[in-house]
Amino acid sequence: MQDPFIFNLESMYDNDGMKEDLVQIKHSRKIKMEFHSMQLDTVWCTQPNTFPHIAKTATKVLVSLATTYLCEGGSSTLLHIKTKAKNRLEQWFSTF
Repeated sequence: MQDPFIFNLESMYDNDGMKEDLVQIKHSRKIKMEFHSMQLDTVWCTQPNTFPHIAKTATKVLVSLATTYLCEGGSSTLLHIKTKAKNRLEQWFSTF
């Protein structure tokens, strides 16, 4: 959740733990200041006890994004190495 201060609470069930967390966040000046002065991942990682439902969900999303990013980077690196090796082999074979 990028900005919990503009989230529509009407779309959530009353017994949802995240709704309770969002209500507290919307009314906390301290959290609002932290939210605008810190990076998104830092904010949610520093709030696991204060807002457990949202922090848990946010952490899952952020971790999945980070691991996807790392996998993509690794795949790109392997593709680059493979292409480079293939080009070298083609040059070597063309000399014969």
